[in-house]
Formats: sequence, C-alpha cells, structure tokens
Amino acid sequence: MNNSRAKLIDFLKKHPVLANIFYAFVFILLCIWIFSIVLNVYTQHNKYIYVPDFTGVSIDSLDEFVKDKDVEYVISDSVYDAKKKKGDVYSQDPLQNTKVKSGRKIYLTIVAQTPEKVEMPDVVDLTLRQALSTIERSGLKVGRLDYVQDIAENAVLRQRYKGKDVKPGTMLEAGSKINLTVGSGFGSRTTEVPNAIGKSRLVAISEINEASLNVGNETFENDIKSDDAIVRKQKPAPGTGVNVGVTIDLWYGSVKK
Repeated sequence: MNNSRAKLIDFLKKHPVLANIFYAFVFILLCIWIFSIVLNVYTQHNKYIYVPDFTGVSIDSLDEFVKDKDVEYVISDSVYDAKKKKGDVYSQDPLQNTKVKSGRKIYLTIVAQTPEKVEMPDVVDLTLRQALSTIERSGLKVGRLDYVQDIAENAVLRQRYKGKDVKPGTMLEAGSKINLTVGSGFGSRTTEVPNAIGKSRLVAISEINEASLNVGNETFENDIKSDDAIVRKQKPAPGTGVNVGVTIDLWYGSVKK
C-alpha cells in the first residue's frame, strides 16, 4: 500500500498538469460529499412523520394541539356549515395520516363564525323549474311551494322569506329557505308523486319540488341527518295522483357511500 502511494506521489510530481487535474477532481468530490451532508441535515433526510387529525379541533386550541406534533399549521380558508361547531377545523391539507417531512405546514379550513351572505335573485315570472334552478345556484334553498289559482300556470308569482316578500338583490344568509307562490291555473290541478326511494335526500327533495310538491315530515334512521342519507320509504307512494302543493313524507336510511 505504501509502495503504491509513493509511486502515485512520484508520478504526480513528474506530471504537474495531471497532478492539478487530480487534485481538482478530489476537491470536487470532497465538496459534493460535504454538500450532501449539509443538505441531509438541513432537510432532515429520512425523518418523516404522519399528519395528525386536526378536524374538530377548536381554533383556540391549535397552538397547544401542535406542541408535540412536529408540524406547523396555517389557517388558509373558512367555510360556513350550520351542522359544525363554529371555530373548529373543518378540513385539512394534507389529510390525516399522510407521510410528510418533519416541520411540514398543514393548511386548515375553519368553520366560519357567521354564514356567507348571498344575493336574492329575481325568480318572479319564471317557470317553477327555472326558479328552482336559479335559487339553488344562488346558494339559497327552496322552502315551501304554495299554489294559488292564477292564469300564469306553473309560474312563480311571489318570492318570500320568513313570511314576507323579498326583493331581488337583498342579501341573505347562504342556505336560507325561500318560499314560492306558484300559479296553478284555474280549477283543480293534479300531479304524480315521483319515486324518491333509493335516492339521496338532496336529489329526492329536488325531484319532489320539480313535481310541484312539498317535502313534509322527514324521519332519519339513528337520527343521522345528512343530505346524503338515502330515502327508504315515502308517503304517498310513488305514482299516486295528488293535488299540486301537497306534502310528501320521507324516511331515510343509512348514509350513501
């Protein structure tokens, strides 16, 4: 080994140009080795954690919650949901149990303290189908359909909120229910009860309203109220002929998966 090293040194002394190239090559390798060590330390190479579940944690408890979690959090958005507790974490990105580097920032969406405001559209003189679609797109919900005899059959005559006429452009809380007064023509007008069985709550309500009917009592299995719950029973039965505006009672089963 010593003899080989001596021969290498002697060779480099006799060839200074090759010696400089050799030393430069060794220097570059050394720099790469040092840089990789520093980079691994800086990026905590191979040090991973699993993202904890932030959902449901109160905004006031977040600092305490992350103390021993080796992650940071950023509140990036808020959303109003009447079914969730105000100020709690609604969702997170990355999701729970995602494998990430230590110190990763977790972006949180919080349940807003107050609901979003949306503008009341003008649905008077629209057909019922057009009015239903317009109200849903505006972030509001359709409440009760009240039918009165009028020549403008199946057209919206009045739009009402909490028992009073509401003007277009009025700012309302998102999700507010708008009751509609609809013309039924003259004489008794009937319609056929749609089949809501097997459909989600939102779809069932939409189809019942489009059939010029109202949703009556709603009964939820295990008291789990969800727009994804599935209709298991309805009364009157599908296909029954009834007057427009009558109510359809619904019974819901397990949530749709």
